[in-house]
Amino acid sequence: MTTALPFARADFKDDIGFTKLKGEYGASLPDGSGVRLVQVEYIRNSSWAPQITGYLAGKTVTYLSTYNSTVASSHAYEVAGYLLGSGQSMTSAISSWKASEAWAFMGRGNLNGGRNLAPSVASWDVENHSWGGTDIIGGLNMLLKEDYRIERDNVIACVGVDNGSTLSMVVANTYNAIAVGTATGGNPACGTTFDTVGRMKPDLVGTATWTSYTTPMVSSSAMILVGETNRTPALAEARSSLVIKALLMAGATKSQFPNWSHSPQRPLDPTFGAGQLNIYNSYKALVAGKQASSLSSQVGLNGWDVNSTSTSGRKLYFFSVPAGKRMTLSAVLTWYRHVVPDALWNVTSRLENLDLTLWHAAGYQLGGQVSKSASTIDNVEHVYETTLLAGQYALEVNASVAGEKYGIAWKSTLVDDPNSVAPTNTTPTTTTDTTTTTQT
Repeated sequence: MTTALPFARADFKDDIGFTKLKGEYGASLPDGSGVRLVQVEYIRNSSWAPQITGYLAGKTVTYLSTYNSTVASSHAYEVAGYLLGSGQSMTSAISSWKASEAWAFMGRGNLNGGRNLAPSVASWDVENHSWGGTDIIGGLNMLLKEDYRIERDNVIACVGVDNGSTLSMVVANTYNAIAVGTATGGNPACGTTFDTVGRMKPDLVGTATWTSYTTPMVSSSAMILVGETNRTPALAEARSSLVIKALLMAGATKSQFPNWSHSPQRPLDPTFGAGQLNIYNSYKALVAGKQASSLSSQVGLNGWDVNSTSTSGRKLYFFSVPAGKRMTLSAVLTWYRHVVPDALWNVTSRLENLDLTLWHAAGYQLGGQVSKSASTIDNVEHVYETTLLAGQYALEVNASVAGEKYGIAWKSTLVDDPNSVAPTNTTPTTTTDTTTTTQT
């Protein structure tokens, strides 16, 4: 007998935009087919492994670690329900997946944390971590190698932050993963606690009570996006862990959180990140297509790009708000924290400093600054504006180095506003921004 997924409202698919998306696209929507998944689980009560029963019946799991793999874990079963459960998951067409006990995954023969060896090559697209823990000796090396493999193997890693007020060392402190909280606000608001303290985590939130179950919501959403990039050649470049992360975060909504706020130096809300997962918005931004930066042409109101920074020319994305309309804009910029090994696999790290600026513009000439996201310690920037009136604007990716690969995604909505007319003067008025943006 199958049971409903626990700890989430029955309408979670409504809450995160999937029901609306499915209603619009029907059977043509990607369903997880062909996407490779690994589920990582921590030992609880001597068990960690999902078993083939109930809504996992007929599927095949390959255990990457065999310790106690025949002992059923209710936690792993419930997480797997969100990831691929028949009649439960958004990506229920996944017929086979891999699973591993957490410390085996982080250690010998896989990530090789704490060892002078390279991580093994990932044979999956998405990894789901509904766990957290501490390793005083090897924790930093594990985080570094996780970030290294995400970049090297183009892996999308979705990791749950803790429930409660403190953040465990591993694995939500990673830079390159997608850290997931809960819309209840029952997760830490302290940011990272290790490997540079105070970076913004979580990146976004899902709608279950516990982060163990919000994390697979995000993983399943990522698999929908990956599925679309796999089957649509024009979207193939979006099969980048940078772009998928940017799409998921740019599509997140904030109307559920009246006190949501951020500032130029703190790009995300400390509790809710970029907001609540909304796969409808993220998918719409994806299928709007890649749109390159340009000094003389505009991008659409939704879209994405994967590009590299330049010191010889500006990376500008011009767009316009029509007369009689008002825009809400959500734009997210992501890039990698690089991990550099030597011949003996002693590792160091490097993080470049990129900013994201929104400008007024007219005739492809920049005017005054609207807002800027300019954290010096994060590898994500977020511009969010709710009252952009008629006129031309430009998003700019700023960097002091050339050749840094980045992903950017933006999602906008327009509403009628008869008082919205294009300004007659866009003369530069300021180049700094110290204000705080709040949800309205």
